[in-house]
Amino acid sequence: MIGRRNKLSTKLQALVNNFRAKALIRPREWNTECGLCNARLITSRANNYLCRSCLADLPYNNKCCQRCAVPMSQTVSICPECMSHPPSFDDSLSVFIYDFPVDRLIQQFKYDGHRYLCKPLCSLIIDEFSAQTRDVEAIIPIPLHKKRLKERGFNQATLLAMELSEQLDINLRTDILLKPNPNKQQATLSKKQRIHNLSECFQINPKVRDLPRRVALFDDVVTTGATIEAAANLLKKKGVEYVAVWSLARTAKPKNK
Repeated sequence: MIGRRNKLSTKLQALVNNFRAKALIRPREWNTECGLCNARLITSRANNYLCRSCLADLPYNNKCCQRCAVPMSQTVSICPECMSHPPSFDDSLSVFIYDFPVDRLIQQFKYDGHRYLCKPLCSLIIDEFSAQTRDVEAIIPIPLHKKRLKERGFNQATLLAMELSEQLDINLRTDILLKPNPNKQQATLSKKQRIHNLSECFQINPKVRDLPRRVALFDDVVTTGATIEAAANLLKKKGVEYVAVWSLARTAKPKNK
């Protein structure tokens, strides 16, 4: 079972965050114990990387807006922002809230180059996406600019989307959405300004003539939603009928907003 953060001392929090995270979920051939609490796994299922107690303790995004998947304090169908400013995409599914320990898993995978975490992360979300395919014809991962791709060595969204594509039997399309321009500085910009800047970063590959009608944009984490909005808006302008947004996790809005 995962130790809840608010029950840990400062010292124990540091140990959990800085030490245990480095060993979170070992490669499958080593995995006879839960990757979070070391409990012995009692099943040999191929996608079983966590014990049942830890699975139950993960920060599932159960109460959220059904349009943008932003976490909410209570169950609602549509959040106020989506009511007043409907996004270009049609619906969203973010399985987790970007919180401990999912945030640590993603950081280890994304920034520390622990690519073996791809399958365990996908195993945590595959059942949710299996029930939400809705005749999706293709999964389109959010691309990285070539400079960022060179620095990191891989696109985490593409790796995760490849695994989902295989397990869900949905076409993976990495050839449609391109990012020829890097992100501009956005720290001080409003969401509307961020979307405008990002719209200049993405483009549809001119070599692709026939776009699928129904697609799922995939990213590892959705934060402000500006990136997915810019990509979805571009796809809709090019004639795509339905755009879903899929992600591992969604960040919560700051409490003062």
